[in-house]
Amino acid sequence: MSTRFEPALPAEGWLPHQPPMRLIQSIIALDPSGVWAWTVITAESAFVDGDRVSSVLGLEYLAQAAAAFFSLQSRDTAQPVRQGSVDAP
Repeated sequence: MSTRFEPALPAEGWLPHQPPMRLIQSIIALDPSGVWAWTVITAESAFVDGDRVSSVLGLEYLAQAAAAFFSLQSRDTAQPVRQGSVDAP
């Protein structure tokens, strides 16, 4: 079952990152298999080079979305969030 957050959850409550390294702005929805994260990339965003963002930075967006996913999952379980790792099952 999917949970949609209205309004979206601010990412700062679920990520340890601080600006400018916090790249995800909000969490829109969560289900057992994933999370929907939101951000807006503008010319003033961190790591924008001209009108582009490096494709390598996409991995950081993915990692932050995964960190938010595990953080949100842990709120409903007795398991602590595993800091510093993104592991595949």
